[in-house]
Amino acid sequence: MPEPVVSILMPVWNAADTLEESLASILGQTFTAWELVCVDDGSTDGTPETLERWRRRDHRVRVLRRRRRGISAALNAGLAVCRGEWIARMDADDRMLPGRLEAQLEFAQTHPEIALTGGLVRHVADPAQMPNTTGMERFVQWVNSVVTPEEIRRDLLVDCPVPHPTFFLRRSLLVEMGGYTLEPVPEDYDLVLRLYRRGLVAAKVPQEVVEWTDRPGRASRTHPAYSIGALRELKIRHLCLTDLAGMRPFIVWGAGDVGKRFVLCLQRHGRQPEAFVDLDPRKFGKVIHGCPVWPPEEFLQRRGEGWLTLCAVGAPGAREDIRKWMRSAGLSEERDFRFVA
Repeated sequence: MPEPVVSILMPVWNAADTLEESLASILGQTFTAWELVCVDDGSTDGTPETLERWRRRDHRVRVLRRRRRGISAALNAGLAVCRGEWIARMDADDRMLPGRLEAQLEFAQTHPEIALTGGLVRHVADPAQMPNTTGMERFVQWVNSVVTPEEIRRDLLVDCPVPHPTFFLRRSLLVEMGGYTLEPVPEDYDLVLRLYRRGLVAAKVPQEVVEWTDRPGRASRTHPAYSIGALRELKIRHLCLTDLAGMRPFIVWGAGDVGKRFVLCLQRHGRQPEAFVDLDPRKFGKVIHGCPVWPPEEFLQRRGEGWLTLCAVGAPGAREDIRKWMRSAGLSEERDFRFVA
């Protein structure tokens, strides 16, 4: 049997309701030189039987069974037995669009400067299960809007800019990176941030590659490792190693709930902002978490040379409004200000 070019790495846990469609979408790929490494992380439903049936049906499907230890441990166990030059991530409740592997492989091979290749996603939700998907739809709109290396680097700390089930990268690089973290944090975002700290970059093929299924039991909605607090912790660790290294002075734009929680986490890491900036006149002159609150005009007068402004405002449309204002004031994104929400 020839060696596969691409190893599709799929952790599985109690996915009997969605697994059949996910596997069928993989077998429907236009690129066929792949292997599928399914890591059954101690499923207790019909998942083992489904995997065994598909393994018998197609020799490219490989199944690794283990006691439940969580997604990162399952991913690392699967990575250890992958044989392909490239790794394509996949989840058992999502579906690959037919040209995904072909498009990402061609892009990765013709853009060797790109370490991580992602793709656009198509949001899929059952209205009966998910009657209100406004937040997720807004997130998908954002994540599909950051495609180029420049856009991804710019918005790196807004949220994870590359959806995990679209990851496509060299197996040798993922092994060299030590695989996935076992800490209780979003393992995909952690990997992206570690890649960027090494000076590597990501980009996306400008087409939909995965149907991203949204449902109430999805781990990103229910597991504490994917909570807003865990996400915030990763962002601040990254900032302390990069933009805020050497105790660089900084300001936090946004004295609302998002900004205040961000500052509390920064303080736990030994970083104290010079001030908050906010648009609410009722907050001007107040001191919150040891930081005075300035209006934007005072911010322009008092900010020091080389200070960084972390924009921590989560309201819809706020990023574009702040970005426009900052640029009109002659400030440069990434050098002078960065969005963290």
